[in-house]
Amino acid sequence: MAEIDAAAFVLDYWANPTAEVYRTTLPGFVDVLRRKHPGTPILVVGPFWFPQEAVSEETRTTQESKRRIAREFVESRKQAGDKAISWVDGLEMLSRRQAFGLVDGVHPNSLGFEYCARGLEPHLRRVLGRPAAKSP
Repeated sequence: MAEIDAAAFVLDYWANPTAEVYRTTLPGFVDVLRRKHPGTPILVVGPFWFPQEAVSEETRTTQESKRRIAREFVESRKQAGDKAISWVDGLEMLSRRQAFGLVDGVHPNSLGFEYCARGLEPHLRRVLGRPAAKSP
């Protein structure tokens, strides 16, 4: 990714690693991007809703942990002077009430991808200095 001349980077890889692997790899991932792109906006996206969170304490705890890891990591980077990094709460992209946007309770279907795009759009517009989208 660091070889891409991007307007912004969206890091959204929380789904597959364990919370501990996510905690360990996120700083290095950002460091690699920052070395090549010191001022390019980076959006760190936390987990969107998994219906399993409603019935499994383990799943809920894991997802909440990943949300906290991402949010706290971004805050620490900001406090250290990185003004071009942002946290995006995945629940703004696909929430509990939008769970029918998941084909199997985990992976987005076409509607789920639309929800994700609509939830991410205002954050991208903000970091890219674009005006807010007009309401339909």
